[in-house]
Amino acid sequence: MSEKYEITNIQHPEWRFLRRIRALRDIPRYGVEAGDLGGWVEKEYNLSQDGNAWVGEQATAFENSLVDEDSAVLGRACVGGKVVTSGNALIGGDVSLSGVEQFGWDDDVRSGEEFMFVEVAASKMFRAALCRTKRGHRLHVGCWRGTVPKFRTMIESDRWVEATPKEIKLRRPELIAFTAMCEARIATWEPRT
Repeated sequence: MSEKYEITNIQHPEWRFLRRIRALRDIPRYGVEAGDLGGWVEKEYNLSQDGNAWVGEQATAFENSLVDEDSAVLGRACVGGKVVTSGNALIGGDVSLSGVEQFGWDDDVRSGEEFMFVEVAASKMFRAALCRTKRGHRLHVGCWRGTVPKFRTMIESDRWVEATPKEIKLRRPELIAFTAMCEARIATWEPRT
């Protein structure tokens, strides 16, 4: 298969190490036509030449992040570190993800209502992703992985990984509110047919 995009010589106005991409073929899934300018990448590794993966016009992929398969980084979203998006994952809005994360979901994820990304700057910054899966859902909060009920059990306990009793007391109300938000999103999901 021919290449999907090229990296142009257009430099990002603030981060000069980033270059804008240009589509070399149509990507109907994201409304991209050959010749359209896309977003910003640091190197070819950041966006797979295969599948329908795409970095939208204002979005950014850099460091060792990878936008792969049929996933996309859209809006003003930014992925860095070792973040990998795959499957049908869509990262959008003003989300900024970095570190070592993998956001790839089954083809069974059908729409934006089936996942949620959150970046909270409260007593401590944390990033979280909730996704519907074939068997229920999956929750990522920082380095923690599991389900919403398991997360609620953990935050209601007095034993958290890498948190002092003072930090637990400070952060518990925020994380209980976040858990309620996840539970509310899950409650909107229609049963699978």
